[in-house]
Amino acid sequence: EAQHAYLAQIPQGLWDAKLREVAGVLRDFGHPVVFRFAHEMNGNWYPYAGVFSGGPAAYIAAWRYVHGLFAAEGATELAWVFSPNATSHPDAAWNAPFAYYPGSAYVDWIAVDVYEHPDEKRQGLASLLDPFYNEMGLFWEGHAADSAYALRPFGLAEFGTARAGAVDRGDWYADALETIAADKRIGFHALYNAQNGALDFSIAGLGSRLQPFFSNARLLFGPLSPRATATVARR
Repeated sequence: EAQHAYLAQIPQGLWDAKLREVAGVLRDFGHPVVFRFAHEMNGNWYPYAGVFSGGPAAYIAAWRYVHGLFAAEGATELAWVFSPNATSHPDAAWNAPFAYYPGSAYVDWIAVDVYEHPDEKRQGLASLLDPFYNEMGLFWEGHAADSAYALRPFGLAEFGTARAGAVDRGDWYADALETIAADKRIGFHALYNAQNGALDFSIAGLGSRLQPFFSNARLLFGPLSPRATATVARR
């Protein structure tokens, strides 16, 4: 529970030494980096989540502080990715994803972490994304005249399913990749190719099922695309 206090301590300068150390590593790396600070803040599983650490105001203050400190340390080749979870826990207005948005001067990409949990409901990626797209659209409609909330490119920071069985899981990922290939709003994507406790989100053993999709340039995994690199260069 002591960790719940850390986020609010950041703007107080109590973590400056550690943050400068991280900024120095990123600066000295000398290449563009996709930097996803404190993701899934609207969940209830990380100690910095709003439900534990003071809510959106504390989160925004910490994000802006870290952004400024990194810039001062010369860690400027970063694409800052704002990455809430697709669903909020608790599901309350104060904990909505974009309540945590720190402003477009501090963000290069909007992203979302989105998963199917088949024990709760079976649905494809397109259906999982629909509520978040609606949330994002309403947010920008409400701030259309405010330059501090200029639209940023969008992507999937994490996505996957925990379906049991290679055939069922392979079908879900194949459908998801078809969705991504057709959805021009998605500028980048990253599979969560891992086991998380008892849940298997990996694509292990699915190579033959997914191989046809990897000839599509929009679905190749690799270095930052020119579009993503350009968002870093303007920094």
